[in-house]
Amino acid sequence: MLLLIFGQIYNFSAHSRVAVNFNSAFQYVNLCACIIFYLASLHGHREYVLKILFRYATIYSLLYFFLAFFYVSGAVPRYLFGNMVLTDIERGERLFMYGGAATLAYFYWLFRAKTIGGVINSLMALILLASILMSLSRVFIVMVLLVTMLFLIFSRDLIIIRRICLLLLAAAILFNFYGFIDGSWNPYAVFRSDSSGRFRMMEYEVARDFIERNPIFGAGIPASAERAWILLGQDYFAASDLGVIGVMLDWGLAGMVLLIFASHIVSQPVGYARAAYRVPLLLSGCVLVASCVISPQVISSGGTVTFSIIFGFWLHEQANIKHIPVDLRRYRREKMKRLGRTAAGASSQGL
Repeated sequence: MLLLIFGQIYNFSAHSRVAVNFNSAFQYVNLCACIIFYLASLHGHREYVLKILFRYATIYSLLYFFLAFFYVSGAVPRYLFGNMVLTDIERGERLFMYGGAATLAYFYWLFRAKTIGGVINSLMALILLASILMSLSRVFIVMVLLVTMLFLIFSRDLIIIRRICLLLLAAAILFNFYGFIDGSWNPYAVFRSDSSGRFRMMEYEVARDFIERNPIFGAGIPASAERAWILLGQDYFAASDLGVIGVMLDWGLAGMVLLIFASHIVSQPVGYARAAYRVPLLLSGCVLVASCVISPQVISSGGTVTFSIIFGFWLHEQANIKHIPVDLRRYRREKMKRLGRTAAGASSQGL
């Protein structure tokens, strides 16, 4: 992974003829956190790490809710929020939200509300959902609501949710790459009614033309969206706004393989963990996978921590398989089904 990141940084430098800026790698440093979570699991600290993680995610989401409320109501001077404020023509000003933490906290309390019940659990789930809605991030909100609905319907077999989200990703890949067959095709044309949609249409055409000339390695990883203009001729070019096409542009073909692998891992149920942690992690991973239709959250800043947690624990789980069954495929399929099912008595598992 590190070789791919540094290789693509060098690739951007070679294409744009500017000095290599290896500081660009720090925007993906969270991907390497899987090593930390692997070591924590290896030494028996998985439950403790998950408990602290969900506690901090809850505190963050509650803090965001109150800050967003104060910002919208004008109870606090707006200049105090500084760089937290995002500006959009259609949606106006809003506060930046780290979606990975918000989904972990929300699904944790939603799971508790569904399995245990109680006023506090239900109220917490509603407040954390409200904080997500206050982010005004349209695709993110739609995917959270979609996974919530699927969870309420298929709570007994979570693997169905995983499959639906992976199918959405597969459809997005086909939907985007059809533009290489038909040059008049632009998947973002359906969003032309707002400014961000029109900007994505333009970015898609620029990215497609560059990928057609460099299909293996793409453009490489720039230091920032502002620095991409050196190569792509745009004042601001955010490849992360283009979903799988943005991955191809920044990471090349190897990045597409990484995205598919990361989506496969992050939507798996985590073994050796209680349902109270396993289910929210799986649902959060499914949101990240579904969000890849327009933004590769799995390997970008919005979801790398969630991916690193699940990947680190997954690595430890694979290392613990000492006796490989004859039919390995059947073994893994049965294990995934077993972990994916939420038992009727989940509340008795120490939630």
